[in-house]
Amino acid sequence: MLQEEVREELVRLVVIGEGPAVGTREVESATGNGELTAYGASDLDHPLWKHRLKSEFVSVGWREEFRVFGPGYAALASGRGVECVGRSDGITRWRWRPAEGEIYSLDSTEGLVLVTCRLATRTFQIQALDETHGEPVWSFEYDSRSYHRTAVSGDSWLVLLPTGRLRDAVIIDAFTGRVAYTFDLGEPLSSRIAQGSWISKGKLVIPHLTARRNAKTAELGVVDLASRGPLWT
Repeated sequence: MLQEEVREELVRLVVIGEGPAVGTREVESATGNGELTAYGASDLDHPLWKHRLKSEFVSVGWREEFRVFGPGYAALASGRGVECVGRSDGITRWRWRPAEGEIYSLDSTEGLVLVTCRLATRTFQIQALDETHGEPVWSFEYDSRSYHRTAVSGDSWLVLLPTGRLRDAVIIDAFTGRVAYTFDLGEPLSSRIAQGSWISKGKLVIPHLTARRNAKTAELGVVDLASRGPLWT
């Protein structure tokens, strides 16, 4: 059939520190199989290696692709599972599938790959995996009616930001998955503000935190996570 002959080629070059750039993926839309190809940053004409991903780790057309890069590895995921390959050789390090639900997002922190799964309509779970072997380290469940669906991640902390039901942010120790403390931000945050927030050098930075109070300003809210605040703009 004509559908079986259709191939979609996507080119996304990502150079992260030392090691190869991970680039072209060719997807056979009829079978759902995908091939990951790596190039050296100085030579884009000759691939360093190619790796055929298992069908359960490929999203059709890569429309729902999640990817994250760490020291020596690249982790890719569809909604059904994560496959981690070595960036120098393309050999599979490990594969992981959620016991229930589907993968919603992928992130990383020092030594860990962080997988956010949607377990039910409003229930989400962060699953921390050891980046070397893909072994589960800890997990944390939360309700998306109270917190935004994805956490803000940094080297040592994860932060769940409150939605319209709450004002307190939840500060999670990235290495244990335990709640270190909660912090009153003074107001719930919109999805736009939550998605634009980030952690830098142990400080949570929230853009436009006070913008709704004064339309002429666009201030940043900053929380020192190690000292537990205070919030300043």
